[in-house]
Amino acid sequence: MVPALFGLVLVVHGLIHLTWVAPKPDDPSYPFRLSHPAVFKRMDPKRVAGVGAALVLISTVSFLIAGLGVWGVPGFAEVWRVAAIVGSAISLAVVATFWHRWLMVGPMLDIAIIIAAVAGWPVA
Repeated sequence: MVPALFGLVLVVHGLIHLTWVAPKPDDPSYPFRLSHPAVFKRMDPKRVAGVGAALVLISTVSFLIAGLGVWGVPGFAEVWRVAAIVGSAISLAVVATFWHRWLMVGPMLDIAIIIAAVAGWPVA
């Protein structure tokens, strides 16, 4: 039961990353914007946003692989820990680059996922 829930957390967390590349509401306080980097402000914003979008997609796919691996899908079960760590590390980089004060839960979840993967939890 715990691995199934953990796999669901990984998949949902990965899918939430797609809000970074989804159409944006007109609300200027909306946190998932690749057009306003908190760092790299001297670089071309379009280039930073493009790199950010690529990283978001890599992170999303990594979390999906990790979730499927936790659920025991052949081919993914052997690599889910690496995928979870890669997805979390990239997610942390994206959040740090495009920081918004509303984005506190994501980094905490990323750190918890890294700790769980390194510690060997959950075990089916």
